[in-house]
Amino acid sequence: MNLQNAYIIIIKKVSVRTKSFLMFLEYIFMSNRFKKAFVAFGGNVVSSVGEPKQTIIAALKELESDSLEISKLSNFYSTPAFPLGSGPDFVNAVAYIQTDTNAEELLKKFHKIESIFDRTRSYRWAPRPIDIDLLAFEDQIYPSQYEFLKWSNLTITEQTKRVPSKLILPHPRIQDRVFVLVPFLDVSKNWVHPVFKKTLTQMLGALKPMDKEIIYQILEEVEVMAHKELKRQHLLVEEMVQVPHQQRVY
Repeated sequence: MNLQNAYIIIIKKVSVRTKSFLMFLEYIFMSNRFKKAFVAFGGNVVSSVGEPKQTIIAALKELESDSLEISKLSNFYSTPAFPLGSGPDFVNAVAYIQTDTNAEELLKKFHKIESIFDRTRSYRWAPRPIDIDLLAFEDQIYPSQYEFLKWSNLTITEQTKRVPSKLILPHPRIQDRVFVLVPFLDVSKNWVHPVFKKTLTQMLGALKPMDKEIIYQILEEVEVMAHKELKRQHLLVEEMVQVPHQQRVY
């Protein structure tokens, strides 16, 4: 091997190592730049783009940008409106996102997207085409633990009359809502509440059984058809088993 070839090999090795090092630096930079957050979506009336599920999907597309990435989306779920009988059933989902925007700017962005899809705030818990809530931003407790506990401890009656005028983190109602906890679990099995120090599974387990029975996963059309076919086959098998028994005379 002559000196020139040896020099070329050395340069190539250095280039590979330099490239790897630069990629590592980029990874560290992006990790520090982007913060993780969890966002809840819901809706129970049509918007200009369609049914609640379509509206949520459209809102997600509107939300994604250079400064925000949708890393994971939960299944879609259906739950009754609250208070019961106040409107059609809700469609709910939770997304895990990564963003370089701070929490307050993120909330402003949510409100802007809500208005794009016809959201108005006429009264507390009114039917709405889209609702976007920031559930958690990193492990932030904002503006303070005192403020968080003040809002999380409100009774149902107080909740109907009082609404925070500023951002509260984590969302003060996570622990109470099955339509948040179940889809939240789809995107994060290990999230721990920064104030209560409880996992999502523990908070879900603390709910009353009747509160946990109101949520249903919304299946895709192909899944619905498959489910109906399995049910039909099961019924046919049951009939085959039961007919001889039904024909007996005692």
